Amino acid sequence: MRTSFIPFILLPGVALADVTLYGDLKANVSRHSYSQGAGQGHVDDAGSSFGAKGNESLGEGLKAHWQVEWDLGLDGNKKFGLNETFVGLEDADLGKLRIGYLNSALKDLYTVNQWQSGGKMVYTDQTPGQQAADNFGADGLNTFTNPGQRMKNAIRFDTPLFNGFGGNIAYGFGENRQQDSTRASDMFSLGLSYRPGAWFAAYAYQREANPCSAAPAATPAGVQSCPKQDSDVSPAYLHYLEGGYRDDLWLVALAWQQAHGYDWTDGLSGDSRSTIDIDGQARSPAQARLVTRQVALSIARTFGRYTPKLTLAHGWDQRAGGGTLKQTGYRQWIVGMDYPLSKRTIAGIAHGRQTFAAMASPAVNQRSTTFVSTSLTLSHKF
Repeated sequence: MRTSFIPFILLPGVALADVTLYGDLKANVSRHSYSQGAGQGHVDDAGSSFGAKGNESLGEGLKAHWQVEWDLGLDGNKKFGLNETFVGLEDADLGKLRIGYLNSALKDLYTVNQWQSGGKMVYTDQTPGQQAADNFGADGLNTFTNPGQRMKNAIRFDTPLFNGFGGNIAYGFGENRQQDSTRASDMFSLGLSYRPGAWFAAYAYQREANPCSAAPAATPAGVQSCPKQDSDVSPAYLHYLEGGYRDDLWLVALAWQQAHGYDWTDGLSGDSRSTIDIDGQARSPAQARLVTRQVALSIARTFGRYTPKLTLAHGWDQRAGGGTLKQTGYRQWIVGMDYPLSKRTIAGIAHGRQTFAAMASPAVNQRSTTFVSTSLTLSHKF
């Protein structure tokens, strides 16, 4: 949707600007169940957003550009939150510089995740005998894509494309350094890509310095405390590789990810509050230097207006303390189909199954736990 004159009623007067309004509304009706508890029927938001963006020519090929995007909750269970939002400068020959709340290089990838899942992991307690998770959306690659986050207080530079090659680098300031802390919880992101025609290959690196969510328990006020100077917490980091082929008929994508300091349910290091037992002591993923390795394969083929899809994913047993933590991996498969009702409206169906081994943090009562999800999704772009 394009509009030439938008009144900004929050300003003292009425300002006029040339902007583009856009949005993506996604909702699904789903059934989530797991082997150690009761199933639930859901109406979920599956990633809806609404935004405004614009640019202004500054001359000599230089443009100022901006974007404000909000996260919507069509099911009424989500607060009106901020998505990628920034202001910056762009030049076709020199690249693009942005400042604000920005996608990491990893967040921009995940081509292997071809699903629109409304379910998510809700971590509650890992104590034996207690429920550890519910409402897990096995109809999407939620575990695999957890570390793909946006960066607060960030600055990012994207290069222009050179014969299919591109790159980006970003830095997010933690802004939380304390007198007795070694350093702030800054975040660094690097992305490289190559796209010769329909083929693609990409790499992402992400590093969290001094993860402030590393303490196993929050302070009484609920504020996450930073590790002190004598802390044994190492930076959390990960490597991600993906490659494949994508055109109007086919999608074939293979991705591999190895992370240090992240559990299966972590977005940022340790934010799920899961702990790892090392020599009888409960440690955060960063303190334990936990290593997770995952791989995912997705295939889709369009026949007329129908696009059947398949995804397989596997997480190996985790590593920590110089050895392998047995029974901590997972396996997952998803099948489904998309059907376009118009150029901007798509209906889809998905069925997924994910099984965590008995000692993985999402397992319930220290028993192997299988999550099953079936969903019908309707999405509309404008």
